[in-house]
Amino acid sequence: MLRTLRSHTAILVPLGGLLALFLVVGCGGNGDGDTSSSSGSPSASLAAGLSQGPPAIETLTLNPGMAEWGEQLFQEKACVTCHAVGETKQGPDLAGVTQRRTEAWMKRMMMDPEWMTANDPVARELMGKHMLQMANQQVQEPQANALVQYLLSLDLESAN
Repeated sequence: MLRTLRSHTAILVPLGGLLALFLVVGCGGNGDGDTSSSSGSPSASLAAGLSQGPPAIETLTLNPGMAEWGEQLFQEKACVTCHAVGETKQGPDLAGVTQRRTEAWMKRMMMDPEWMTANDPVARELMGKHMLQMANQQVQEPQANALVQYLLSLDLESAN
């Protein structure tokens, strides 16, 4: 009986933690127990700033070497598991992403997806639509730059 109780507890504790995470993220909380609206918080203001300005395709110049490295990273970091260009997989279709998002937004989403989901309304909407939190692949800023260049190269190629 005790062994059965322990095995059920071992299952319920992780599930309870997962449920709490979904409730906090779903309610717009910041992860510290505050589930009130974060629209006036510094994090929400920072997140809103990431979406302001022209899209990446209008502000970036293609660097083919960086784009090539970004293509390799896209494979190595297993981005292809959830993302494709021109089709929806588990995550959003990335076709035209540099036409919809700023460079700053894309880089922050790649480097800190949990923060983005907690603070950015677009990231929350995407999680709600796809029912999947983007995995944190420990992307560093130089890697994020390369990944953005890769996505830019795809968008520029499809525009021609």
